[in-house]
Amino acid sequence: MAAENYAYLAAQLALVDDAALRELLSADGTVIFEGAQGVLIDESYGFAPYTTWSNTTFANALTLLAGYSGQITRLGVFRTYFTRHGPGPFVTEDETLAARLPERHNGMSPWQREFRVGHFDLVAARYALAAAGGADGLAITHVDRLHNRADTALCDAYRSNEPPETLTPYFNHDGPAITAIKVQRPPRWDHQEELTRYLFHCMPHYPRDAGWADENTYLSRLEEALGIPVLLTSAGPTAADKQIRGRL
Repeated sequence: MAAENYAYLAAQLALVDDAALRELLSADGTVIFEGAQGVLIDESYGFAPYTTWSNTTFANALTLLAGYSGQITRLGVFRTYFTRHGPGPFVTEDETLAARLPERHNGMSPWQREFRVGHFDLVAARYALAAAGGADGLAITHVDRLHNRADTALCDAYRSNEPPETLTPYFNHDGPAITAIKVQRPPRWDHQEELTRYLFHCMPHYPRDAGWADENTYLSRLEEALGIPVLLTSAGPTAADKQIRGRL
């Protein structure tokens, strides 16, 4: 069955050269470049050594689009909560949340390891967006899982017991309260490894009042906190579950 599925998929795809790509870009319509995996495991800006060996930012797509004169819209994609496969720092991980939000298609596997779930992390989200060079809009998925405030807490800062002077190269902070992760440019592996070490000892801070009562209030809070409009939402696996909230 797996071989049949792969054969079907291969028949739908085509490898193209530069000339074919230019022809595709010059035609009417929309071309979508999909990123691979998340920025927090990017080979350069991810939390080393728990990374993938590829660029997961907009960099590859923008390289292919060099010289293109049409409109380019960069969409940052987030769930209403955070997830991660396998080991690595995950400040907002919550095993009780994982139990309340079971996954049909993600679980333990020999190569990705366990599937982990946590609350939305504004500190990590801002870092991912900054490392990617910013975004023009956000696409927020899994909005159908906004059941209650307990399921969708927003982490707005970290706490650390490390001496403040050791945090400065890696974070913006007010004493022990970490408000942002700094982006190292050009990226250095040793810097990312040391950043990871500190992240393992960070604890999440959640505002006492989550401040939302419904989906629109929650999405507005994300827009305000991240400074980027939510242009698209998804509440399920089908096209009918998608909603355009702003001009793409």
